[in-house]
Amino acid sequence: MRNAKLILAAMCILQANLIFAIEISGNVIRKNKEASPASVYINGEEFAVASASGYFAGEIPEGELTIYAEINLPNGTERSIPRTINVSADTTVQLTVAPLRTVTINTSASVN
Repeated sequence: MRNAKLILAAMCILQANLIFAIEISGNVIRKNKEASPASVYINGEEFAVASASGYFAGEIPEGELTIYAEINLPNGTERSIPRTINVSADTTVQLTVAPLRTVTINTSASVN
């Protein structure tokens, strides 16, 4: 009887988690409007890899998160601007990746 109660309690907890799951989905596109099979990161950790059409989806916990996408190409890395959003319901986002900019600073010290 005790095992039956434990199993029932576990099923109720799992079912409650399924009911309250929050889904985040969206598309990753490149600056030139092409779909991008980029990696999607949430809070700095890889969350999903977008399909060839750029679509991604998955479940996340409720709360604040930072999301961005990144793709490594033969001619360099492209990344979207990280966005911090507060998620409390199913959410759809669009992430646009663009080439990372490189800044070179040349300095010289004068010898007196």
